Amino acid sequence: MFYSAGLPFTLARNPYFQAAFTFAADNNIGGYLPPGYNSMRTTLLQKEKENIDRLCAPIRAGWKDKGVSIVSHGWSDSQRRPLINFMAVSDGEAMFLKSVDCSGETKDSHFIFMLLKEVIQEVGHEKVVQLDFNIVGDVSAIKYFIMNHSMRLSMFNEFVGLKLLSIAETRFASMIVMLKRFKLIKCGLQNMVISEKWSLYKDDNLGRARMVEDKTLDDLWWDSIDYILAFTAPIYNMIRICDTDKPCLHLIYDMWDEMIEKVKKAIYFHELKRMDETSTFYEVVDGILVDRWTKNSTPFHCLAHALNPKYYSEQWLNEDSSRVPPHKDLEINQERQKCLKRYFPNLEDRNKINLKYVDFANTFEDVGILEVATLSLDEPEMESNVILDEDAL
Repeated sequence: MFYSAGLPFTLARNPYFQAAFTFAADNNIGGYLPPGYNSMRTTLLQKEKENIDRLCAPIRAGWKDKGVSIVSHGWSDSQRRPLINFMAVSDGEAMFLKSVDCSGETKDSHFIFMLLKEVIQEVGHEKVVQLDFNIVGDVSAIKYFIMNHSMRLSMFNEFVGLKLLSIAETRFASMIVMLKRFKLIKCGLQNMVISEKWSLYKDDNLGRARMVEDKTLDDLWWDSIDYILAFTAPIYNMIRICDTDKPCLHLIYDMWDEMIEKVKKAIYFHELKRMDETSTFYEVVDGILVDRWTKNSTPFHCLAHALNPKYYSEQWLNEDSSRVPPHKDLEINQERQKCLKRYFPNLEDRNKINLKYVDFANTFEDVGILEVATLSLDEPEMESNVILDEDAL
């Protein structure tokens, strides 16, 4: 049966195949007829689909509470048809969703975006927390395929002037650094896989060699790398600046706002959206960033921001119409007061510090409301009034 029908040998490992033959050998099933061609492709197939849906129901039930990642992977079948598989992964359990035949389609960012949008709508956008093109896994596989063989590494060194980086996952932004290096050596990699040496090289793992060739010549794959680098670059750059010995506490509050705005622009540009439209992916990214800021920010960041003359200057204020000087920003004032109350618990001392801050702010702007806000600071016995007036600063 295996040799005449061309069945794959792995079928012999299938527990259902083994159980069927064991049952047939141990039981008298005279008159039994196996299912016919029509029933296998219609009624029996529908029943099996319903059975699979029942088995997958417990996995789907956990998506709402645990969230789900959408994973996509492009490949070619035995007929060389370009296919894209979509899977849902949650809490370590993966479930196949569907496979799309992309024959005749232009696999640009818009086409991929529409496919992902359909999958997200089918799963439920409120459950999706991450999209993964598995780019990092592909890059790692290509790197190890080249570096783990002397002949392949020799070819790589001939076509590429830069070395492949081996970065531990525990190092800072190892994924981003690796993707940046691959972007730099793109032309060299492509020249290598289309060279005569590559085509003449015989290897015992032809499937892996074909994967390396397909990925490095796939414009969509490189577009995905560009996209990842585009929206992670602001995050990466800010962390790099903060991870130095150079004083930057007085810049962090503003850098964080600028970073989030740059991330939003990169995502919206990729998704071809206007800035006033809704992006499910950006909402997820923004939620992660805001949550991280909430955990790591301190009132001291706001106090340092309020004491930086840069943020009172006309040049900085005119760069964005939504900007206001720190003493007119409600959040800055509230957090600044929290910091001052901690360092100066005595009300009289805190009033003196607030007056100093008023003098500081008045050097950059006309007096106006600042003078009104300081009137009750001469009444230390009315602490509730003082706190209210402090907030007005």
